[in-house]
Amino acid sequence: MFDLTKYKDREDRRIIFGYGDLRARCFLLDRAEKEYDLGNTQGCAVLFHAEMYLADRMRYQLAPPDKLAIPLPQGN
Repeated sequence: MFDLTKYKDREDRRIIFGYGDLRARCFLLDRAEKEYDLGNTQGCAVLFHAEMYLADRMRYQLAPPDKLAIPLPQGN
């Protein structure tokens, strides 16, 4: 586990949280596959939907800002 109190820099925290998101996505996909194999299609759909939400969120965070977007102040 990471002790986030040791990492004050914004870039360090972004990397750590990105790593956590990636691990969560892998867990959700693995668990969804197991639920599907057990015949729990509703549980599989919920897990797959959660993974898609995380993927969309990561894509939004990593994408360059839209030209019409209002810029947010960058500060620590």
